[in-house]
Amino acid sequence: MASWSRRRQFSYFLLLIILVAAVAGGVFVFYRPGPSCGDGRQNQGELDIDCGGACTAVCPNEALPIKVAWTRIFTIADGVYEVGALLTNPNPKLAATKVPYSIRLVDDQNILITIKQGEIFLNPRESFAIFLNGIDVGRRKPARAFIEFTQAPRWERVVEAPPTIIVTKEPFINEPNPKLTVEITNNTRTAWENVQLSVVLSDQDRNAIAASATIVEHVAANETGKAVFTWPRPFAEPPQYIDVYPHFRLD
Repeated sequence: MASWSRRRQFSYFLLLIILVAAVAGGVFVFYRPGPSCGDGRQNQGELDIDCGGACTAVCPNEALPIKVAWTRIFTIADGVYEVGALLTNPNPKLAATKVPYSIRLVDDQNILITIKQGEIFLNPRESFAIFLNGIDVGRRKPARAFIEFTQAPRWERVVEAPPTIIVTKEPFINEPNPKLTVEITNNTRTAWENVQLSVVLSDQDRNAIAASATIVEHVAANETGKAVFTWPRPFAEPPQYIDVYPHFRLD
């Protein structure tokens, strides 16, 4: 009799365990978070952990590297220089923000003179210029400049295509002081804020001879913004090519 009672108690206890396990499993399944792009797992068609597929973040092997067309040093006065670099993001639907870079200036013996650091953002399929002015190196004379990206860009997919910016240039004035007036027209329904305008002047062989940059703080919808660029003294030969690179964040 006692043995039967113990078996019955054991059956009740086992049934209770099964019921508790079933309820706990149901609660876990019901409240378990679904796959996401931040769960630290490769799921939902991702190409790697939390990147590719349905995720906004892009896996490193999906993106083409940033192209550097050139990096140039421009002499302003004795001991004072400017540096420009022309970059291109060849990716048609990828953008990146907060990409750190450094530019090294070296002399003709490749001895380091100074390093300048900064941060850029990259819009899809866009060429733009980095411009650093007023670089004082004292009595040393820089011969070459090199740009490198100190951290791999974190690429993200962009659904909205960048707007087409209409650029109009007035005739270049070389004397008595070089001057260029540029207008940008906003044909969209959204105001543009902090548009970076970079200008590169080149000779007949497309070698950059000077550059400059400024910011147009606000261009209202269906309006035109203007910027004026000047240089301290006339060029021996007026530039044969003038390229303007507007650049602003899409968000």
